[in-house]
Formats: sequence, structure tokens, C-alpha cells
Amino acid sequence: MRWESLGSGVYSPVAVSPGPGSLTVLGRSSASELLRADWRDGAWDAFESLGLPVALLEGSAAIPVEWPLAACGNSRGLLHLFARGPDGELLHMHGDGDPWTRFQYLGAPAAVSGTAAIPMGLAGPPAACSRGAELVDVFVVGQNGGLLHTACERGEWTEFESLGAPSARLDDTATTVPLSGPLAACSFGGRLAVFLRGHAGDLVMKCWDGTVWGGFESLGSPGERDPVYPAVTFPTPLAGPPTVCSWGPDRIDVFARGIHGDALHRVWNGEYWSEFQSLGMPVQEGPSGSVLPFTGVLTACSWGPGRLDVFGRAIDGQLYHAWWDGDWDHDEVERHDPGRRLAEPEGARYSVTSCDLRILMDQPTESIPPHNLPQPIRRLIRQARVAVLVPRHGEDGAGCNGRRTRPTPTAAAGLRI
Repeated sequence: MRWESLGSGVYSPVAVSPGPGSLTVLGRSSASELLRADWRDGAWDAFESLGLPVALLEGSAAIPVEWPLAACGNSRGLLHLFARGPDGELLHMHGDGDPWTRFQYLGAPAAVSGTAAIPMGLAGPPAACSRGAELVDVFVVGQNGGLLHTACERGEWTEFESLGAPSARLDDTATTVPLSGPLAACSFGGRLAVFLRGHAGDLVMKCWDGTVWGGFESLGSPGERDPVYPAVTFPTPLAGPPTVCSWGPDRIDVFARGIHGDALHRVWNGEYWSEFQSLGMPVQEGPSGSVLPFTGVLTACSWGPGRLDVFGRAIDGQLYHAWWDGDWDHDEVERHDPGRRLAEPEGARYSVTSCDLRILMDQPTESIPPHNLPQPIRRLIRQARVAVLVPRHGEDGAGCNGRRTRPTPTAAAGLRI
């Protein structure tokens, strides 16, 4: 997997797609200015400063907004930015180019006491997603630790509605657990999903099916193999809040930082959730080749079916970017000559059948180094629903009767590429 650097001096990044084939990354400079870089025609522009993001008060008074920001884009190419004000207000800025407007106050959730409405404020940064050209949904955590939701349709904002908070059983008693930390949200096929890091470090989700909201559901934690007993897997907490994107009604991609500083990825394909997969971390150039753990939150977006873009700031202060277009691997050979076929290991013979992918080699399957497999075969393995590794002299007829076949333990170990 290849992570490319987009430069240094960019903090609290947020990625958004204004439309198919385009990307925008916003971030904070060391002077708290709003930075912007766009991906155009296959290349990144340099980050430019849009000035200090401020919220307008009555008259001409302006005050800086809090970081991090939330962003989403609609089908008309309009970008929406949201932030928390210094007193807990929800702030909104939108634009489709230069000049950008300043943040405007949208108000804050309030508690009613008699006939008086008492502003309570937001407890953390907002999350936002767009449904079509005229509908934007915003989610925040209230001062009582509950999830709040408001929406804007054709310029009209709704009142904040409470979506509750997760609960946990302590001493056989259900206890409400206040939310904390940043949220992430996405729309998919007219539905909504909100994600957060649970109190136990697990991934928690709450969904709206188009009619009603479901409850808070734990999707579990990443698993790590025990170094002494590799057959045993134990859960590990997420080291940062999740970020999420979707390219259609049957696809959700969630990313978060793992305990080793690597980027973790999990996918919903419309039927079930995959396990967490590590996407690794950047590698320092030079002889040392040291890994560079991510230090902050990740951000991700999708401009359309079959495309994912992930960004994160690493320990060297650089902002890194990786993308998926059917494969996470994009080496220099493919970048400059995508049609070139990489060299195959000596003595290897490959064949693809209608029911599975078989790699027939003279050497034992345990000794096949995954990184030595040619790129076309690695892609086929990832895309195949079933992949079986067998020696040349092994039985090569099993699994070709149309039934779904599970790889053997040895083969499964060889397929982690």
C-alpha cells in the first residue's frame, strides 16, 4: 500500500467531494487559518489560505470558530462547513468557490423551563452529510451527552431533535452512557448512519432506515492475535474517532486509527460487515524505511462508485493520502505505466476458473511470499469471492462444483496481501 505526502503544516484535515472526479481537503494552519487544496486533472493544487474562519456577531463583530470542522458536499457542487462556536452554538458556512461566506450562527439546542428557552450549547464538534441537492443533516452531542439531529431542506432548518444515548449494563442495571468525542455521519440510499467511538473503544453505530431511528449498536472492536497463542484473538480499542463515507445504497466504508497508529478499514456491503483490515501507515523514505504512525484523526470521502480517498497526519507532521480504485496498491510502475505487467515468480503458473481463483505452484503454499505475487494476481485475489491456494500436485478439482468453498487454513494465511 502506498501513502503519498501532500505536505506539512496541515492540522485537523477534513475531506469532501464537490462532485464526481473532484476532491477538496480543508485543514487548519499553525496560525489557525483555513487551508484548502483541490485535486484536479490527476494532480493536487498547493494548499492556499482562505483566511481566518470567523463567526459573525451582531453588527461587524467577529470571533474565531472552534476546530475541528465538519464538511459535506451536495450534488450541485456546493460545499457546506459546520463548526462549534465558542459558546456552544452551531455555525454554518457554505460556498461553491471564491469568495467564501463567513460562518453564520444557526443557534443552539435549548432546554425549556416554564415559558423560557435556556440555550444549552453543543458539547463537541458537529458531523454532517448531504442527501441530494437540497437536504443536509447535522449531528452533534448535547451538553447532557445525548445525540442531537437537525436538518436543512431548501434553506429551512428544523429544531434539534434528541436521538438519545447508548446504554450499558452495570450490576444488572441499564445505565445511560453519555456520548463523547467526534461523530461521523453518512447517507446511503436515502438512509442515514451515525458512527462514534464507544466507551469501551468499540465502533458504535445508529441508523435511520428512512422512517424510524434504530438503537445504538456496537459493531465490535478490532481483533489482534495473541503473540503466544496465535489462534486466540483478543479485542483492542480504537485509538481515535471513526470517519465514514458511502458511494451508494449498499456500501459504507469506516476508517479509524488503531492502537499501533495504523489506519483501520471496515466495509458494509449491503448484507454484512467485514472485519477490520489494517491499511498500514506511511513509510519514511530512505535506507531506514521506518514506519510513521498516524497521530490524529483520519478523514475519508468518496466521489463515486469504486473510489475511496483517505487522509491522515503522521508523526513526521506530513499529511498523507491513499486511495482505492479497486486496489490500494499504486506503485511507481503502475503510476507511470498502468498497463505494464509485473514480473512473475519463477516457476509459477496461474489459472482463473469460473468458481474460484487457483494459484498452482511447484513450491509449498506456506512458502509463497504474498508480496512476490504479481500485481494482476493480487488484484484478482482481493476481488474473488473465493480464493484457494493449492500446490501443483494437490487436488485441483475441489470447489469447482458451483458451491462456495472456504480456503484451507494454510491458504488463508497465504492470502493476507
